[in-house]
Amino acid sequence: MAHGKPLPFDERDIMSRGIAREVSHRCIAAELGRHPSVIPREIARNGGNELLRAPNAFGVGVGASR
Repeated sequence: MAHGKPLPFDERDIMSRGIAREVSHRCIAAELGRHPSVIPREIARNGGNELLRAPNAFGVGVGASR
């Protein structure tokens, strides 16, 4: 995946669930097979831990990619 592109919905869903379980960013990245820096970038892109929910993040990502 190219740098700067939003994560696919299924990966954001896994990330959102990990955040809800208070799993570390490093563990979430390992589960997704991504570099650890991807997780905080994606969280920041979508408004932080409190606002990141997979459906909301998916909507933001789709709008941003158009």
